[in-house]
Amino acid sequence: MKTFRLSAILFGLICSTLYFASTATADDRGLTGIEPMPAYEPVLFQPAVEGAAVRLETPAPDFYQSPWMKYTDDWILIASDEITVPIPEGFQLSVYFDPASEYLTFVDPTIPLTEAQQAAVDRAPAWLKDDLYDNFRRFDYSFAADLVANEVVNAPDPYVDEVAFQAAHIAPDVLGYYTYMQLLLENAQGVYAADSALDYIEIIDYGDSNDDDYWSTALYRIVEESGDTIQVEVDREIYYWYVVHPKLSDEMPTYINPETGNPADPPVGVFWRDYFWTHADSGYPLLSEQFEGCDFLWAHETNFSGPDNGAVEVVNVWINNVMNWGAGSERPIQPVRIYALHCGNCGEYSDITAAAGRTALIPTVCTTNYCEDHTWNEFWDREWIAWEPVNNMVNSPLTYENNWGKVLSGVFNWRGDGYVWDVIERYSEGISILNVTVYDSVGKPADGEVVTIKSNALWGGFYYATWGITNSQGMVSFTLGDEQTFYAKVTGPLGSYPYSGGVVLVIDLTTAGTTYEWECSMFEYPPDLDVALAPPYPDPLDDYLMEIDYQCEYETVYGTYFTYNEFMEKMTTGVTDFFIANEENYFAYNLFQPAEGFSILDNTSEGSVSFVLPTAEPWYAVFSSRELSINRPRMNLAVDIYRNSSIGVEGATEGSLPQSFSLGTPCPNPFNSETQVSFAIPKNANVKLVVHNLLGREVAVLAEGYYTAGEYNIRWSGMSDDGSSCASGIYLVRMVADGRDFSRKVCLLK
Repeated sequence: MKTFRLSAILFGLICSTLYFASTATADDRGLTGIEPMPAYEPVLFQPAVEGAAVRLETPAPDFYQSPWMKYTDDWILIASDEITVPIPEGFQLSVYFDPASEYLTFVDPTIPLTEAQQAAVDRAPAWLKDDLYDNFRRFDYSFAADLVANEVVNAPDPYVDEVAFQAAHIAPDVLGYYTYMQLLLENAQGVYAADSALDYIEIIDYGDSNDDDYWSTALYRIVEESGDTIQVEVDREIYYWYVVHPKLSDEMPTYINPETGNPADPPVGVFWRDYFWTHADSGYPLLSEQFEGCDFLWAHETNFSGPDNGAVEVVNVWINNVMNWGAGSERPIQPVRIYALHCGNCGEYSDITAAAGRTALIPTVCTTNYCEDHTWNEFWDREWIAWEPVNNMVNSPLTYENNWGKVLSGVFNWRGDGYVWDVIERYSEGISILNVTVYDSVGKPADGEVVTIKSNALWGGFYYATWGITNSQGMVSFTLGDEQTFYAKVTGPLGSYPYSGGVVLVIDLTTAGTTYEWECSMFEYPPDLDVALAPPYPDPLDDYLMEIDYQCEYETVYGTYFTYNEFMEKMTTGVTDFFIANEENYFAYNLFQPAEGFSILDNTSEGSVSFVLPTAEPWYAVFSSRELSINRPRMNLAVDIYRNSSIGVEGATEGSLPQSFSLGTPCPNPFNSETQVSFAIPKNANVKLVVHNLLGREVAVLAEGYYTAGEYNIRWSGMSDDGSSCASGIYLVRMVADGRDFSRKVCLLK
């Protein structure tokens, strides 16, 4: 089989990197992949404050009225448009309107993709398009992104969504350097192969690959504590992230030579999903043959119930049959190599459990407690359930503290792109909260700063407890164990804190139930918005009114933690700055010169703005991310432009002719078979009436040519120009006539 590798040199570097990562000197520690600790780190004492501190609040939705606006209903809607895009850090999304031509458009900061990458985004289900675009744009080399894109474009049914998800949610520095391209499809095929053989799970496909609203999930049979067997359908996020995703924790998703632990071309190199399902070393049981008669995932009881506890127990037994406790001279992190050696401590057991669990289509994660030197797993059944095959434990999370006598500092779960999240609340009877706020050097919230929390390590010194990254308000929150000491370090685009290196002692000994607040200031700062409030015009016009409704759907944060793989994580609240300016001040703003504007809003997340243009020159409404370092707010704008009814329209005549250009709302809306679109033109003009999908792609031309003044009705049956039926979803009907641009939203339901 022909496989893709970036280059022989690069491949050699990969092998070296993974070899040394997997052959660390064995010691008494349970965990693998422990980084060397510095002999000494200076400690700065800056304790956190107990109790709730004053929080930065996102401003409430705002409705702005221009100071010269005449309170009248005599406004005629002449143009409307919508856009939903992320605003890159340091850039802006602008609304442009020219009263002279009545032309409305957006100045979109979106960077175009290559043809191959755009084809992949078009092929992907609607819910994955934005994430796939975001991953493609972050590749170091566009040709590597093109290779990934081709895997999405060429993926057959029913694997398109699984392949697209992997392409969107494996870190670009992993996909572009470590992953064989064909692995994306083979991994998805392995999921469906296991599904056809297992009785306790059924993959459910919703829609098909030609439908924008296409996705899959899994339906499991569960035995409740009452003894009743029920079916549980997991959220699609659980299915894709923790069944399909090929990366478990700190290993690389690639083909591995079982004899060496190094990457290798197939067939010498193998991937754990297919390898565990179809291969057994001599004298060891084959995993795929262990599930005969297994018709439920597990019995939901408070304690592990023995050999008849469904698929979870089958995996337990298989792992204990193929593994022997005790690390050898090699401490591998690749599941294939761990299996070949058939031994290990808790680090190896956690990795092979995660791989075996996902091979058996059990949603599984690696769960890690670095400072107290232990790692295990969790699986999903409407909540995360503690799972440790080596100690035959299921759903006994307090065992480590109550029976083993450990006082845990921090516990986190891994996600395949390198993101982690705190889960210690399940493993400690007492927890505390640490809220961190980071500012830049001039006192503004600092986004995208990685906050590393450390604690005293079991083997001496201190080590990683957990991580977080600040949002656009400079905040991040941690859940920590009680009776522990914690240190903090902040790194990011604005430098490091402490400035001189080392860490900050923020909590000497945590108290259960206590919330701690800690803040720091970085050494640098991003550019300021630098827009001042303009004085009112002495004799303003009131000919045109601009109305904007806006909402930040979410913000995406980016960062790297322990594995140095950049992840992207969506947060529910994001903010942007806003102002309205004429052309002169807009250009000054873009040149980083002082500018003046109106309706200035700092750190706004949603609201409405109404602004009467005081002059006949072009105007810009700007949503700015200039003061953000890394994070990207995703903004949704709806813009309406009104003309004062007292203004005459050139070419319009009295009587039955329309008084203005207009595009009516499609009716019916939503529709499932046919809708009618009306438009009016007050004078003879060239008219183009088209239908776009939400990515801006033209799918149908409803009218195009020279029309005489009058009113027209056009029907659309939901068909594209190539004769295919359009998928259910939202479309934009757009009319361009006489230099004017109008659009209306229409919903197709099938």
